[in-house]
Amino acid sequence: MPRTTVALRSRRSPVRGFFFRRALAVVLIGAGAALIGVGAFHRIDGWLAQRNAERLEPPVPSETVSPPEVNVEGPEEDRAPIFDTDTLEAADAESVPLVDTADMADLPSSRPELVPPPVPDNATSLRVVIPRIGMDYAVFEGVSEKALRRGPGHLPGTPCPGLSSAEGNCVLTGHRDSFFRALAHAHEGDLVELRTGSRSRRYRLVRKMVVRPNQTEVLAPTAGARLTLLTCYPFRWIGPAPLRIAWQARPEITTAARDSR
Repeated sequence: MPRTTVALRSRRSPVRGFFFRRALAVVLIGAGAALIGVGAFHRIDGWLAQRNAERLEPPVPSETVSPPEVNVEGPEEDRAPIFDTDTLEAADAESVPLVDTADMADLPSSRPELVPPPVPDNATSLRVVIPRIGMDYAVFEGVSEKALRRGPGHLPGTPCPGLSSAEGNCVLTGHRDSFFRALAHAHEGDLVELRTGSRSRRYRLVRKMVVRPNQTEVLAPTAGARLTLLTCYPFRWIGPAPLRIAWQARPEITTAARDSR
């Protein structure tokens, strides 16, 4: 092979390597800038959502319910009543039980407190507060990516103070690298408050469990009031974390409640 051809190829090799390294550097810088942009968008969106949630007013319990529309299938020409009025008129009056309305006035009202169901991915009137570790965030409805990007999410179907009148296992979940990062510093006995408007329910952390994603026992309903805070684990894991950490909390027993036992 001529010496000039060898020299030409040896010169091209560094040139090609230079352009390849430059192209690779541009691609890596672009990918890094895109990741930084996505992270910045998530942070800003979460900050704005939390700020707007501070102005959210708690729902006012309503005692009126609009009756649902009921379609009754049947003959339309006569609109026949469900009961035969002639038969009712012929009934023996003594067979009809009478109720003294004066006695009914002393009966306690059994009207339930109606709370509108939360709208998925929207901020609720609920806030989760753990003073010792500096956690104070508005809770969003649902566990979708949109909801968890903006704050801790309420697992639909679990009863929470301010969101339902039932008692049971209230489950809140959040990302370990954002709103629930502070749970890495939580200790047994820490005070947890669920606030809605001027009302507050106080809990104490009593148990920490590390479980696999398919171990859903921590989400099971309970007979009494309980609070479960769930996030991914380990906290410093790079990439999708393989485990979950669940902090369980029970209602705080006040002095008055303890003395009444």
